[in-house]
Amino acid sequence: MQSSPVLTLTCSCCTSSTPGRQWHNRDEGFGLCGKCAEWLSGKETPAIMQSTYGIAGYHYPASSNAALSDLEQSPDANALSLHS
Repeated sequence: MQSSPVLTLTCSCCTSSTPGRQWHNRDEGFGLCGKCAEWLSGKETPAIMQSTYGIAGYHYPASSNAALSDLEQSPDANALSLHS
């Protein structure tokens, strides 16, 4: 899988700006910030998180402490299997 570019997206939950990669199930220009990812991951299953927001650490920051450089260059093969 070819790596998608990291963009500045608008968090679909809180509307803050966040680094991330576009996920096909989000409107163009929208993603998920790390703070909301932490909050939502305690409420949703990993499969729901992935189908809705993409792969944590690749499409969106995995936590509120994550920096732009923490976004992986390619998705984790194990995470891809959740989506299959």
